[in-house]
Amino acid sequence: MIEEYDMQLAVATDDPQVLLDSIASSEEGLFFLDMEIGSQPQAGLNLADDVRHRLPFAQIVFITTHEELSFLTLERRIAPLDYILKEQGPDTVKTKIEADIRATIDILKSEAEEHKNILGYKIGTRFFFSPYQRCYYAKY
Repeated sequence: MIEEYDMQLAVATDDPQVLLDSIASSEEGLFFLDMEIGSQPQAGLNLADDVRHRLPFAQIVFITTHEELSFLTLERRIAPLDYILKEQGPDTVKTKIEADIRATIDILKSEAEEHKNILGYKIGTRFFFSPYQRCYYAKY
């Protein structure tokens, strides 16, 4: 399915640090994560938290067996695009993944149109956005 879109698989790993290192130069992305990585049941949640802080506009999808951890994504303000339970079966999981890929493409297209006229900047750890027409002077 990914071949149908202008997308590529950037990294597939069970090492959170490898994933974090690979996104250092990215601005956006679609991340499929499991809550449990290795023997750590919440490692995926911690990884998603790191991804969200590095890439505020990233789309995050959890594919997991840990239904009981879904509320933690709200508490940590991770705001995942989807939370797919593996118990729903391979056909349902595949359908939901395909829908999430399509939704992400639509979101990226929409954001590209909207952000043509928006200045984004970061001060410390906070991100700010302002329409260009409200900017009077900027110096780099």
